[in-house]
Amino acid sequence: MKVLLAFYSFSGKTKALCERLKTEECDLYEIHEVGKKGAWQAFTGCFKALRSAPSKILPILTDARAYDLIIVASPVWAGNIAPAAIAFIKEAGLEGKNVVVIANAGGEYDASPKVRPILEKAGAKCLNVYNTQNGADVSLAELSE
Repeated sequence: MKVLLAFYSFSGKTKALCERLKTEECDLYEIHEVGKKGAWQAFTGCFKALRSAPSKILPILTDARAYDLIIVASPVWAGNIAPAAIAFIKEAGLEGKNVVVIANAGGEYDASPKVRPILEKAGAKCLNVYNTQNGADVSLAELSE
């Protein structure tokens, strides 16, 4: 099974988690937001996350159609995934694709009520929203079950 692990990381915790998950059959793709990274981005990002609004990201340089499973990993902002991850879901052409989301929160939080509608609107098949705390380890096999 060919897996794409697309991630957005603000502080580096989500990136570190994804680098630990990478295997030979899993390609990593980092989502990059347009503009400066800093406190203002996080502040405005929380308001966007509350509304499930996307941010502007750099063009997506990978073809989701080439993968059997797409995993989208993101920090949790205001109870939702970050706006850059929302933009990826909306722009990556995930119609009919099997998708798992890793919602990496600072504490115990279930982001699935916010994330599932975003995936449904994009036409993706939501297999699971995996909530993890502070980059806690999870295995690729566990995610793709």
